[in-house]
Amino acid sequence: MGLSYPVDLSILQELVPHFSKFDVIHSFYGGAYLSSVGMDAVSMTRLMSSERSPAPIHVNSIAAVIPLLRGHFYVDVVIMDSIPSYDYALQSLERFEDPPSTRIEMIEAGLDMSKFDPDSVKPWSYDDNDDNKPTVTIGFVGRLTQQKQPLLFVRAVAKLQKMKCHDDRYPGLRFVMVGSGTLTNQIVSLSKELNVSVLVFESTSEVPEVLASLDIFLHLSVWDTAAYGVREAMAMRLPIVALSSNVGVASYVENEVEGILLDQDDNIVEITSLALLRLACNDTLRDSMGRSGRMKMLNASSKGDFASRHADIYVNEWRTRNEKLIVG
Repeated sequence: MGLSYPVDLSILQELVPHFSKFDVIHSFYGGAYLSSVGMDAVSMTRLMSSERSPAPIHVNSIAAVIPLLRGHFYVDVVIMDSIPSYDYALQSLERFEDPPSTRIEMIEAGLDMSKFDPDSVKPWSYDDNDDNKPTVTIGFVGRLTQQKQPLLFVRAVAKLQKMKCHDDRYPGLRFVMVGSGTLTNQIVSLSKELNVSVLVFESTSEVPEVLASLDIFLHLSVWDTAAYGVREAMAMRLPIVALSSNVGVASYVENEVEGILLDQDDNIVEITSLALLRLACNDTLRDSMGRSGRMKMLNASSKGDFASRHADIYVNEWRTRNEKLIVG
């Protein structure tokens, strides 16, 4: 069989005996070397299977694996965690002249709402804190790459800081980005060029604490699938400003309900700054949208449901396979 990466066969030969002992293997293939080795080992295990030692059920959770099913990889079930990724997976299967028997399931990813609880999480503190000055903190948490458009964030907030509320006052503002990526240096440079202070922090495990310190979540990503960052922000009772063309986000955020969705065109900097101004100047609107988002996340599937539905798929696939073996 052809391997997806140059792999030391001794590694596969070492893995196969272990994999053959499993009834179900759940992989997360994303194209990287280690996940590819795992996929190759699972596929080799299937080739070496027999009636006395049947191949394990193979479940995967990344749609990128589907085009590879033309080759030697096999997957019984691909589980997607959002409507956009589910649609993509189905469309990928439809491109096959002779589609594999792989089934596509969707289990909406649940959030640990006890972890993302705005009433119990202690907010991050900033060195520029001034208790006597009301400050609206606008932030983003995620990868600082082209897809997420962090430079658009900088341009929009640079324009926002020069704008006044309807009552002719300048709102107190703070701008925060938390994450790592290829555009970090450009963010710092552009901020200096536009004379706007954007606090940039490295990625952290304290995401709930960061979100608790924000008042508005500005997410200008071009596309997302399950939109984890946005959903976590909604769980933390934050209003969202995002692009309407981002189907992953628009699946969760209704315009003017949980946030403001923007049409990306030539005036996107102006449109974004005006949307932020509305929220920065209106505590009631921020609170209303934030509460709507929190309620939507509370009503969504829980982390427990997410795990139990996976278990159901494992058990049902195992039963179906064994029934076929017995009947055969």
